[in-house]
Amino acid sequence: MLTFTVRRLLAIIPLMLGVILITMLLPRLIPGDVVTIMLGSESVVSPQRADEMRRLLGLDRSIPQQYWDYLTGLVRGDMGRSLRTGQPVGPLIVDRFMLSFYISMLAIVLGTVGGVTLGVIAARYRRTRADLFFRIFNLIGLSVPRFWVATLLLLAATFYLAGTFPTVGAARADASFLERMRYAFLPGLTLAIPVAAVLARITQTAMAEVLAQDYVRVAHAKGLARRVVFVKHALRNALIPVVTEVGLQTGFIFGGIVEVEVVFSYPGVGQLALNAISQRDYPVLQGVLLVITVLFALINLIVDLSYAWLDPRIRYE
Repeated sequence: MLTFTVRRLLAIIPLMLGVILITMLLPRLIPGDVVTIMLGSESVVSPQRADEMRRLLGLDRSIPQQYWDYLTGLVRGDMGRSLRTGQPVGPLIVDRFMLSFYISMLAIVLGTVGGVTLGVIAARYRRTRADLFFRIFNLIGLSVPRFWVATLLLLAATFYLAGTFPTVGAARADASFLERMRYAFLPGLTLAIPVAAVLARITQTAMAEVLAQDYVRVAHAKGLARRVVFVKHALRNALIPVVTEVGLQTGFIFGGIVEVEVVFSYPGVGQLALNAISQRDYPVLQGVLLVITVLFALINLIVDLSYAWLDPRIRYE
């Protein structure tokens, strides 16, 4: 398992190189540049002033030179400075990422617990009213856009839960953990609903297949309680496809965090990336995408390693 883990960690390096290259190329293909945005209209700013600003920012160099400078900076732990504010990109991303961390963790926990629970209930009570409720929830959770769910939760919290959950902004830096979770609850719940719908469907299907196995019938024949059979014998063996989907859904959570943070005016990493795109702030955009890529790769590695814990028959060579 150690060899497998080291190989997967080393595979992240070429992935990072590719992400950095793509994020350096794509924004520069869009008309306009950061100098024009910073200094104003080209009719007002002299070409000499614009060229001087590009030289100071390092934008006068070729793409390969900028790419090499960025890589050597990463080796030193330097992710560059924001072209707009001049702040170091690393600390800026860390501050914003910690705010988004609460949202993403809430979404993963609520979505996983809710989805697995609903899936087990639906498998236990198939062809009943509980199964009908599950189907309706699954249809709504997979069909309704995230921004629409966020808007409904925003309205519900404003008119019916006033003061319980804040609807805009984030907690102060010196706020307690519970206070930060209060601010992150509504955005996290918005992202958790489609995750729960997907995991519920997969859990129900996996549980239905496992419950039809002979060893489950033997466990029932031995007189074991139905709850013990479901949890100890069936659920654990049905969790492997669920765990795989949790890793995939983590990527969708990071993909949807931008629109959710915009609706709730939550100053997280998604809002930071959106501002970096609109302002052509290349170092910030590169840093955000790089951090998300590495995090997503590590989460998938953890998912793969968890298979051996769920099923001892799995071995990594």
